[in-house]
Amino acid sequence: MRHHLHVIKLDPSQIEAPWRRRFRASTVSLPNWAPGNPQHLLYNSNQVGKSELYEWDMQTGRHRQVTDRPDGTAYGYLDPSGEWIWWFDDDHGNEFGRWRRQRFGSDSDEPAADLPAAYQGGLALGDQLAVVGLSGERGTTFSLVRPGQPPAPMYKHPEHASVEGLSRDEKLISMAHSEHGDSRHPALRVLDLGGRSVVELRSEPGKGLQAGPWSPVAGDQRLIVLHERTGLERPAIWGPLRATLSELAVDLPGEVSASWYPDARALLLTHEWQARSELYCLELESRRLLRLEPPEGHHCVSASAT
Repeated sequence: MRHHLHVIKLDPSQIEAPWRRRFRASTVSLPNWAPGNPQHLLYNSNQVGKSELYEWDMQTGRHRQVTDRPDGTAYGYLDPSGEWIWWFDDDHGNEFGRWRRQRFGSDSDEPAADLPAAYQGGLALGDQLAVVGLSGERGTTFSLVRPGQPPAPMYKHPEHASVEGLSRDEKLISMAHSEHGDSRHPALRVLDLGGRSVVELRSEPGKGLQAGPWSPVAGDQRLIVLHERTGLERPAIWGPLRATLSELAVDLPGEVSASWYPDARALLLTHEWQARSELYCLELESRRLLRLEPPEGHHCVSASAT
């Protein structure tokens, strides 16, 4: 028996370079889950050729595409109960639009709030409320949104501002603003649900602040703040009701960001240095810094310890 070997010569112009294939490969983001229902998760993927939102029901193992828009969907969030998915409906990717929402597991969506189309100015979701920030030619507005009620104005200013987060007890809102005229180096403020200022935090000129997450423990009204006072990004813990700011001395050469451990007794630190990321645990009471052991790699996205 003779075996015939056929040689096929490929045109080099038809062979795609590996670096091109790498950029065209499908990607999946790390999922976010609902604190009140960890079985419900939301993630982003471009497996259909554009970026869309997908839900993941861990109880049943089901993955389902949530959005399908001509130019994709970049922004989506789960509320704490895991029952509602909020996503931003802009016009052909121009970032100007409105928030919509739909129930987890449902194909039907609806306007999330009776608010005008605008650019995003931040979003904070609670179990029974949402704080929506919008930005436009006349500046920034925040609105308190509750089911079955018209939106209640909370904040308005001609300079840029953004909603940053909602405390665990849903009584306080953190925000960043540039009322001082420097949007690259914002100041921070905490508001109550009536829009009244509780306390303000500012840095020296030319150095900004970032509001991180609130403590995940009920009754603990502290939040993480990132500052540039030393020239490198460093975390601090802000207690707005007691007007305390505890800077955390971290003896690392690069920039450091932080998130909470579930019991709020420690922080998970992400250290960026020489194009690599590494993780540390910082015990708050002892101030002991422990290096965690996952392999070093290029930083793509960080996940909360919760």
